[in-house]
Amino acid sequence: MGFNKFVIDTTALKYNVSKLKKMIGSRVKLCGVVKAEAYSHGGVIVANAIKDDCDFFAVACVKEAMELRDRKIENNILILGIIPNSDLKYCIFNNISICLSSISQLYDILSTLKQLNLGDNDCLKIHLKINTGLNRLGISKLSEFKKILKLLESSRNIVLEGIFTHFATKSNDNEFVIEQYNTFKKFTSLVDNNRIIIHCNNSYATTRFPEYFNSMVRCGFLMYGGISGYKPVLNIATQIVNLNQVENGSIGYDRTIWVRDRLIAVIPIGYADGFDRRLSNNFRVLVNGEYANVVGNICMDMCMIDVTDIPDVEIGTKVTLLGEDGDKAISINDYADALGTSPYEVLLKFDSRRMDIIEL
Repeated sequence: MGFNKFVIDTTALKYNVSKLKKMIGSRVKLCGVVKAEAYSHGGVIVANAIKDDCDFFAVACVKEAMELRDRKIENNILILGIIPNSDLKYCIFNNISICLSSISQLYDILSTLKQLNLGDNDCLKIHLKINTGLNRLGISKLSEFKKILKLLESSRNIVLEGIFTHFATKSNDNEFVIEQYNTFKKFTSLVDNNRIIIHCNNSYATTRFPEYFNSMVRCGFLMYGGISGYKPVLNIATQIVNLNQVENGSIGYDRTIWVRDRLIAVIPIGYADGFDRRLSNNFRVLVNGEYANVVGNICMDMCMIDVTDIPDVEIGTKVTLLGEDGDKAISINDYADALGTSPYEVLLKFDSRRMDIIEL
């Protein structure tokens, strides 16, 4: 066992999902977003913990879907990104739904399916992606949408399982959310809403726009405790491996200069582990329930913290980089503020490869 601990609190995860399901009600399906290793929490760990509560899992690519299937996760899976046609056969025979974003993509899929010599019961399940303002993927014109619907009606090996869109805002500009949804309704009005899964709400919209639940909501950030009222799922801790009494000297690469004596602790975690180098001299961690400033430039494998004014510090003392210690806490939002970025990116930067992964 090493010094660095990457702790996934599945009890907190299950609490968040239970609270979410109570909010959406029993008639609305839940799609748990587990792409990108469940926002770095561990895709298989998360999926196993909440598989009984999710109707779908959403991933970004076929490789992520395969990882779940290889670990016997049997829930419906929806791939949110575009996949190569060479992976269509795998999706057909492993109950994996795909995103369809254009009529040209559909023509390519139809051509590929003809070459596969499929039986009448071998069907590719698709969710039509509607572009309502994010302007990334999706069908923008009703005329194209109508052509796609006609082509699907004549195809014996494709099932239209769902229609969805994605909101362009997560925490502001509610007027644009409303505008997007009104655009979305123009498309969904052309299909049988009782037969097809209609979904648009991400985590933010799920908490703010319950009138837009439709058939299903897609939540990731909320499940992992990124929204107020939900419990953080990831905790990261290490321990002090060395102590130096620095007397009017410098610390670390490129020499951060000190003008008075300080007790400096070394912890074995660095930017290779996702502790971003831009946090150098610009962040703090928790030691014995007190904040300790990061000093000097963060190294690839370790960094230094100032523990001069913290009592009872010794080699082996626990250091919290993400989570609670006593009545204080460090959150992903603290990292996001320090780095001037999104809390989503913060989560994805943490790399557990050199840490002990602990599931609570």
